[in-house]
Amino acid sequence: MMPPARHSIGRLVCIGGVLVVVAPDGKQVHAAVGGQITMPPPGTKPKSGLRLTLDAQWVASEGYRPIVASVVAAKPSPLERELTIELECRSWWGSGGGVRVEQDLLLPAGATSAQTIISTPWFGDWNHVTSSVLVNGWPVKELSSTSVPVGAFGGQVGVGPVSTLIVGSGNQSAASFAALGGGLLAANVVQAQAANIAANGNPATTTLANLFAGQTNVVNRPTSNLSSRWIDYSGLDLVYVSQAEFAGLVASPAWPALLDWTATGGNLAFEAPGGDATWIRQLDAALGRESSTSTDGAPPWRLSQSGIEVPIFDPSNQTWQNAIGLVPGANAQIAAMQQAAQQLADSAVSDALTDSQYLWRQHGLGYVYLFELGGIAQADEEFYVNSQPGTDPNNERFTWQKRLGFTAAAGSEAFWWHLIPGVGLPPVTMFCILITGFAVVIGPVNYFFLRRRGRLYLLLLTVPASAAVATLLLIGYAIASDGLSSRVRVRSYTLLDQRNDKAVCWAWLSYYCSLSPGDGLAFPADVAVFPFPSQSRGFAVWGRGREWIRDLQWTDHQRMSYGWLAARTPTQYVTARSRASQAEISFDYPAAPRQAHNRLGVPIGLLVLRDRDGNYFVAEAIDHNAKFPLQEAAPLGALSMLAQRFEAATPRAPAQVSAPNYGAYQTNQVGWACEFEGGMLESTLQAICKPGAPQAAQLEPRSYVAIVAASPEVELGIDGAEESSFHVVQGRW
Repeated sequence: MMPPARHSIGRLVCIGGVLVVVAPDGKQVHAAVGGQITMPPPGTKPKSGLRLTLDAQWVASEGYRPIVASVVAAKPSPLERELTIELECRSWWGSGGGVRVEQDLLLPAGATSAQTIISTPWFGDWNHVTSSVLVNGWPVKELSSTSVPVGAFGGQVGVGPVSTLIVGSGNQSAASFAALGGGLLAANVVQAQAANIAANGNPATTTLANLFAGQTNVVNRPTSNLSSRWIDYSGLDLVYVSQAEFAGLVASPAWPALLDWTATGGNLAFEAPGGDATWIRQLDAALGRESSTSTDGAPPWRLSQSGIEVPIFDPSNQTWQNAIGLVPGANAQIAAMQQAAQQLADSAVSDALTDSQYLWRQHGLGYVYLFELGGIAQADEEFYVNSQPGTDPNNERFTWQKRLGFTAAAGSEAFWWHLIPGVGLPPVTMFCILITGFAVVIGPVNYFFLRRRGRLYLLLLTVPASAAVATLLLIGYAIASDGLSSRVRVRSYTLLDQRNDKAVCWAWLSYYCSLSPGDGLAFPADVAVFPFPSQSRGFAVWGRGREWIRDLQWTDHQRMSYGWLAARTPTQYVTARSRASQAEISFDYPAAPRQAHNRLGVPIGLLVLRDRDGNYFVAEAIDHNAKFPLQEAAPLGALSMLAQRFEAATPRAPAQVSAPNYGAYQTNQVGWACEFEGGMLESTLQAICKPGAPQAAQLEPRSYVAIVAASPEVELGIDGAEESSFHVVQGRW
C-alpha cells in the first residue's frame, strides 16, 4: 500500500471517517488559544524576590483546562514559601457566570523554582483569567494579574473541530504530526476556521495548510509540562504521540493519566516506524492487556477495513453559512479557500485515502490508533487481525460534544428526563385547595362571624392576619413536601476491567436541595464534573443573563464550595471517573463458573453472565460479599431480563413538564447538532440493555452485566440519599 502523496496545498489522512488536514513539508502546525503572562514583567525587579508565570494556552473546548503556574525565586530562601494562587475565569462583559479556582504552590526551602498545574473547569464563553496571589498568607500585588487573555472560536466553547494535543515540543514533533496526519480535524474545520482566519485579517492567499496552521484546537506541549491528572485532558478529542516522544512519555507521571483519559472514551494515536516488532511489543506492554479481547491469545490490534470517502467542501452547507455569518465581510475572503479545496478534491491525495489503513485497539471505552510510516507492514501481521465490517471506530467519538451528548454552553432538553420524582415541581393541586380554603374563610366565613358579634371593624386585623397565616402555610407545605435533606438521583454505567484492575464510570447526577449544602460539593481528584443545564438555563450562553461565580478549592480533592448547588433548584451534572479498582465479581476457574463471589461492595439486583465458552448464566438478589450459585439460561431469556429492567428505568420527563424535541438540540448560531442519547453514557447503556439495540444480541465471552443498588465508582459529592437511581456495571475478566 502506497502512503498518501504530498501535495502543494497540504495533506490529508483519515481515521474512522474523520478528515485530517496537515501542512506540507513538516510545517509547524499547532496554534492553541490562550495567553501566557509573567508577573512582574521581565526587566522589572521583583520586590518580593519571586516571579510568577501563568500559561493558559490550551485547546478551545469545554472540560478542565490545565493552567501551568511556575514560580522562580531570585535567590534560595532557608524557609519554604507557600503561594496561594486564585484564578477567576469569566467573560469580558460579565455574563455567563464564571469559575474561581484556588490552589497552593509550594516553593521548598533552598529551591529557586517550582511548578504546578491548576485544573480549571472550563464550561462557558469565558475569554480571560484574572489572578491574585498570597505568599505565606500575605497578598502580593506584583504577582497578581488583571487579565490573561483566553478565547475560543466564535465564542462557542466545546463546539468546533477536533481538539488535539501533540505531545512534544519544537518542529520535530510537529513534522511527525504533519507527516502522518495525526491532527484528526473534522471536515468542517475547513469551513469553520475560514471565518476565524478572515476575522484575524489574514490575506486572501488562504490555503488548507494555512487554515490548519491558524486553527485554535491544536496544542503542542512537552512531556515535562503534561499533567498527572487525567481530568486535565477531558477537553481533548485526540492525543498524538510521535515515535521520538514515546519512551519519555511512558516513563513520565503523565502516562497513567493519559491511559485513564483514553479509557473514558478518548482517542490516543501513535506513530510507528513500520515493521518494528520490538516497538509494537513495547507499546502493548505499556497499554496493558486489552480489556475487550474475548478469546485468549488473540492479537489485540485490528486492521481497519473501511475505505475513506473524502468529504468535498460545499459552500452551500448550512453549518458553513452559519459560521461565515459570524464574521462581517468574511464572504470576500474565502474565494482562495474554495479554490484550494477543489484542487484537493481533484488531486491524487483524495484517491489515496480510499486505500489508507491503520491499526486500532480498544482501551476501556476509548481507542488507541497506530500509524506506520509507508503503510502497514506485512511483518506486523502477528500483532493484528482484520476488523469485522462495521466495527472500525467512527467519527461520532472524535468530538467532545458528540461523546457527551451535550454542551454546557447550550444545555439540553434531556435535563427534564432526570428530575427527582415529585420534587422541585409546584404542588399545584394542594396550592389550589389551600388558596380556595383561604378565600372562603377570609371572605364570607370571616364576615358573617364578625357581623353576628357586631365587630366588623376587626376585619382590618383578621384579613391581613389570615393572609399571613395562609402564606406561611403555603410556604411550610412546600418545604415539608420537598423535605429538608439533599436528594440525589443517579443513572450510571461502570466498566470494570478485571484483567487490569481498572474502572471507568460515567454518571448522570440529579440534585435537589431544600437548603444549599454549607460545604457545597466535594469530589475526588479523579472525577471530572461537567455541568448539565437545561436548554432554557444554559450554563453560559450569549444573552442568557448573569450567573454567579462558582468556587473551587484544590487540595487532594475538589471542594466546590459555592455556586454549584442552589437551594430548591433542580441541578444536574455528568461525571466521569477513571482509576485503579479492586472491585470485581470472582468466579471458579478453571472450572465452569457455576459459583461466583460478589466483591463489588454493593448488592446486585440482577446478574447476566457469559462464560468463555459462550454459555449464559443469571442470578438475582445477591447480597454484598456473598457467594452465590449461577443458573444457566437461554441467551434470549437472559438478555430479556436485562431489557426489562432497563425499560423500567428509562428516564422520562414529568407530566407537568412540556418539553418538545427531547434529546436533540442545536447550539447557538453555529448549529452543531448534539443528541444526548448518542453520548457516551446513554449509548453504552442502550448497547448492552435496550431491546433491539444492534449490540444487544449478545454479550462478549468472559463478560457480565450487573444491575446494582449503587455503583462502587459513583461519587455523589454530598451526603444525600439516592432515590429512583439506575446503576449498571459491566465487567470483563
